[in-house]
Amino acid sequence: MEGEMIFWGRIFYSCFFMVILVSAIGVVVFIEKRLSHSSWIRNILAVIAGLGASLASILMVYEIGSEVALNNRYFLRYSWMTDEMVTRKQSELAFNLSIINLSVLVLEIVVSILGGYIGGKIARQNEIGYGLLIGVGFVVLSISFGYGYFFEDWHNGLNFILIQTARLCSTVLGGYLALVQRKRNQVKLTTTGEI
Repeated sequence: MEGEMIFWGRIFYSCFFMVILVSAIGVVVFIEKRLSHSSWIRNILAVIAGLGASLASILMVYEIGSEVALNNRYFLRYSWMTDEMVTRKQSELAFNLSIINLSVLVLEIVVSILGGYIGGKIARQNEIGYGLLIGVGFVVLSISFGYGYFFEDWHNGLNFILIQTARLCSTVLGGYLALVQRKRNQVKLTTTGEI
């Protein structure tokens, strides 16, 4: 009974979160279409939207990752299980948790790229700089609020630096992708305008 309540509570939380996220995206797109390219509001909106997209996506990745990890973290030892079976099951669970941690890290990098891309796309100027600014903000916020509660066993200094560097570089890469897309669109407009 309690497990079902937790499951339905998570479903409700996820649906509610998705509705808020989609609404926020709609509002940002609506505002962004009506702002001039040099508007300071556009610049602030680019940073807020990029940080918001990164943080919201990370929360969703962590929610899904923690649910999968919870299902692979514990098992019941039955009376008919031998010590060898228990050891094998524990090593399988440890391997599964390593794969889950790696998958969450890859997804975290992908959604960080998305945050930098969204910020650069909204700014429509100096996209790499906005990607860097969003990355610095993302790193500062993640350090302030716990840099990655999903990676409990990765709390040594080198892994901390690697994760933060990956976050920063991925948002800059997102800004670069927005710059490449803008340049490509400008070339298309220029070549179609000349014909």
